Amino acid sequence: MNNNQNPTKIKQHYVSRFYLKRFVNLFGMLEVLHLASNEFGNPKRPKSVAYAENFYKLRGEPEDEIILLERGNSILESGISRVLPIVEHNLMQGCTLTVPEMELLKILLSSLYLSGIGLRNNILNTPNEKLLKLYFIRAFTDGDFESYSRLVEDMESPEGKLAFARETQVAYMANIEKYYDAVAPKNMQVYISRTDAEFVTSDNPSFAIPPLGSTLDLNCLDFEEYWHQFALTPKILIRVYPNTNSRLLACPLPSIELYDKKRDRQIIAEANLICAHNAVNYLYAQNRTPLEEIKKINPIAWKNLKVS
Repeated sequence: MNNNQNPTKIKQHYVSRFYLKRFVNLFGMLEVLHLASNEFGNPKRPKSVAYAENFYKLRGEPEDEIILLERGNSILESGISRVLPIVEHNLMQGCTLTVPEMELLKILLSSLYLSGIGLRNNILNTPNEKLLKLYFIRAFTDGDFESYSRLVEDMESPEGKLAFARETQVAYMANIEKYYDAVAPKNMQVYISRTDAEFVTSDNPSFAIPPLGSTLDLNCLDFEEYWHQFALTPKILIRVYPNTNSRLLACPLPSIELYDKKRDRQIIAEANLICAHNAVNYLYAQNRTPLEEIKKINPIAWKNLKVS
């Protein structure tokens, strides 16, 4: 997260730069595909992408904002960034993940998701009636009628709902342990590209996908039926999926032992299409080649992709 000197316009990254640096080329640049135009933009450095002014700006005092954000991002910005290169090296050497290493990757997955623009848009796109019903029930359960009254006022204007979305997202970030506790019991699968094919990432790199036939519920933090995906590097994909007793219909990726060159490329291409489907505005990659493959496909096709 990077703040400039103007207190009224704070540049805040919703995708951590330390994560995006894993996708830069030899010149420290990211290749960029603009999804709306389906055209390439100029290569960018991580500091120049995936940010917005006042993305996490709260209505309270600045000190309140700083405390909440620092708590929600401290794990991501410190411990993970130091240990992650070791995990990446071990994976590329074919080492089996240890329990602490799997925990670290699930924390990273959770952090990227909770701080992301995808979650923000999900909150904003949730119908007002659903939010009001939820908080009405909570008011009677927790006795917090003040929050319900405030939400009623917020829903009266787009500005109010944006302020509500910011506060809700920051609250999730500040309580990352609740989300991680839901993700931790799930199975993890790591897929490593053994060819020159590469994974891409996006402005919404870590995403949750609900079971077929249902929609993403921003207030369903247990996510028992959801699976999750994010590219760790251009060569490593992480997928976390429900246990075998889940009714989720999506199939997990095959294990590394099932490596086959043709199948390898197919899996990477499918994973990149899923990434494009869940991106908001931009795809990023170390090289243009995987982005060119996505660019060839009609954007309507991958935006309407049904994950199965």
